[in-house]
Amino acid sequence: MSAHIWHLLYRLCPIRRDFRRSRFDKLLCEAMRRDIAGHLRGRGLEIGAQTSPFPVNPSRARVEHADIRTPEDQSRRHRFDLKRLVSVDHLLPPGGSLHAIPSESFDFLVAAHVLEHIWDIRGTIEDWKRVIREGGHLALVLPDRRWNVMDHRISPSDPGEVISRCPDEGRALRDHLLRLQHEATGLVGEALEARVDTVIANEAHPHLNQWTCEEFLALVGLHPAFHGLHPVRWWHLPRAFEFGVLFERRLGAHPCSGPHPPRWPGMGRVTRTLLSLIRRKVTRRASPRT
Repeated sequence: MSAHIWHLLYRLCPIRRDFRRSRFDKLLCEAMRRDIAGHLRGRGLEIGAQTSPFPVNPSRARVEHADIRTPEDQSRRHRFDLKRLVSVDHLLPPGGSLHAIPSESFDFLVAAHVLEHIWDIRGTIEDWKRVIREGGHLALVLPDRRWNVMDHRISPSDPGEVISRCPDEGRALRDHLLRLQHEATGLVGEALEARVDTVIANEAHPHLNQWTCEEFLALVGLHPAFHGLHPVRWWHLPRAFEFGVLFERRLGAHPCSGPHPPRWPGMGRVTRTLLSLIRRKVTRRASPRT
């Protein structure tokens, strides 16, 4: 029933004009994240939260944050407001490896808008899976390539190519970047080479993977790194900026068993989210500026 309601709301509230996100789109994505967060309990680890920490319930979950850069470094590089950046409890090496964190030390792990930047999907998922306890959860939020200004011109990632990637980036990563930049910008020849050189020199983290929810779930069913992870739920909102997938770590689980039907945020959840956003906005306007 809720799916029909959301389709009707999307028809009444157009969310997309030149790939700029509307308030309605942001509301639904926030409701989706809160719906996912309702499944998370215990001690958790969130990777790459920056200014948008996951909305977990503090009475049921305690979250530690990990990133490859300190808040001060992020503020300098990306011009973020330092006050809005979350503190980093675990400073990771440049590749983002969790090797310093003991195995099965967390009840859940959250990565929102992280996996699309990763070249070595196999190594990353295996690393994340290692630190989650049996019965714990892995929550992923990813951009939908069709409604993302960075990805909408780029063809979807080929599952075979993703599975066959070598952890050693080398020339393969550069060739991949050349293809992505060509599809995204139309540049060729020396201009394209210069663009990729700039991306690499600036240590930028472009999207290396492009998926819709269906395409990502197809990869999950084929990629051996996802063995031992059972997709419990997936959230896919029509024409929305992002989608979410929730996995449970189960010994011997095979992702080909597939998730339950797509979950839509309930009307109660969205109503509470809307009231929370309004209350937050009123509080910001009422607070004195320094």
